[in-house]
Amino acid sequence: DSFHETELWIARLVKHKKPQLAARGLAHMVELCLKFHLDQDAEYYLSQLADYDPHLQISPNQTLQQFREQKQQATLTAEQQHKRKPWHPQKLKLIVGNPVRYYSTPEITLNTSTSSLPFFQTRTLAVEPKQNRLTVITPDGGHLIWSTPLRSSDLNRSPGFNESEVVGHNLILQHRDMLHLFDLVSQKLVWSQKLEKEQTNRYYPSSYRLTPAPMGSESSLVLKYHPSIDMRNIGMIAAANADYTCYYSRRKIILIDTRTGKIRWTHENVDNETRVLGDDQMIYLVTRDRITRKILRVSDGQLVPTDQAGDAIHNAIYQGETAFVSISSPHDKKLPGQKAGQTAVYSFHPQSKEQNWNLEFPRDTQFGLFNQHYLSALTPPGELSIVD
Repeated sequence: DSFHETELWIARLVKHKKPQLAARGLAHMVELCLKFHLDQDAEYYLSQLADYDPHLQISPNQTLQQFREQKQQATLTAEQQHKRKPWHPQKLKLIVGNPVRYYSTPEITLNTSTSSLPFFQTRTLAVEPKQNRLTVITPDGGHLIWSTPLRSSDLNRSPGFNESEVVGHNLILQHRDMLHLFDLVSQKLVWSQKLEKEQTNRYYPSSYRLTPAPMGSESSLVLKYHPSIDMRNIGMIAAANADYTCYYSRRKIILIDTRTGKIRWTHENVDNETRVLGDDQMIYLVTRDRITRKILRVSDGQLVPTDQAGDAIHNAIYQGETAFVSISSPHDKKLPGQKAGQTAVYSFHPQSKEQNWNLEFPRDTQFGLFNQHYLSALTPPGELSIVD
């Protein structure tokens, strides 16, 4: 069975607003991971089920509590079995070529820190531009897990590489003039999409997100990390999740189905200074000064009124796969459930005004972002918190 297709469908269920459906989605992910011997990932999803009512019906004959007890034992048994098995390569292909050139080729390590899955803690993904290959190795570099060629046109031989996005256990990779989706569990290319033109830019890592930076106030955090300040180039991925992948083209954006790679719609006349932000229902065209100019429906690309975005997106500091995270100062207008005089950090969907979660900190708390999705908060008394 196809891991990626099953996972992408289940991912939509996990994001459902009804707790019973979301819990069933997580339960399906536990079973899928166990089926493919991803024991640590199964435990990761099991831990998320602890947040739900244990009496929810996962199936006609099983409650959530019964399911967790059964699968926790299954993960322990599977881990004990796999510990006794020595490591061995799978599905490797012999690469014949000049060994000097092969070993001297500089690799570009992909950033997978946006994912919290244990799967990526045991794998390092890299692109070898001259060899035109994607490789997956163990973090210590001792074992090659998988290596596969990357597609590009015969005329495109530049070393250019732009970026990648991790969606579940899948990799969306833009390399040279091609966009790829790889199923990293089944170790296969799912689809590739040719981009409009050869890329003139090179790989620019988001170093400001990965290196230590001084902590600051709420406003300094927004000015430094609002998603609209991200670099934009033709062919670069603008937003990606289990449902869609949106990327920049020449004066337009193109949205494709992540599962199939087929184009769903395009939107013309996109200004060069506009950045694309996206959640699971809408695409937001935002200027560098954080003003929302247009909102497009993910389903069909049709325009919707910009007032549906609300004010929260103006103070966004993180763009997730299906929602945003914003920060509001003690002086800002508060949303329902937030306390006056406190700094609020919360996850939300702009069009629904709903908060997925909300955390509050005392006035004058200092904040910093690191490794893309971890927020550090230092309160005036000296208490340090780390938020994922």
